[in-house]
Amino acid sequence: MLEALTRRRSSSHASWVNIMETEYIVCRKVGHDEARRSVMALLESGYLTIDDNLLVHQTAASIKCQRSISVVDCYTFAVAEVTSSVPLFASEEAEIVREMKKRPFVLQPLFLS
Repeated sequence: MLEALTRRRSSSHASWVNIMETEYIVCRKVGHDEARRSVMALLESGYLTIDDNLLVHQTAASIKCQRSISVVDCYTFAVAEVTSSVPLFASEEAEIVREMKKRPFVLQPLFLS
């Protein structure tokens, strides 16, 4: 998957909620200024398509209503559903795994580690 992205054989989708989470996670490690520069570089790279429309918000709300996962994770799944892409997470999150055991998601997530 990552190889496909770097060779631009695939596209990557996110919402502004996902971008906000990325920035605050990076901020905790390297500080706000560096986090902002890093996120801006990512946005300017053209690797991401920001899908932030009413359907994404409605889908995220529907997922949150049905699942005990974070709002940001709901947005990850919502963007994937709306764009027919793969919900990608940096690592396996306990609440997502717990929800998958209860009932599979529409799209199975991919965990990098």
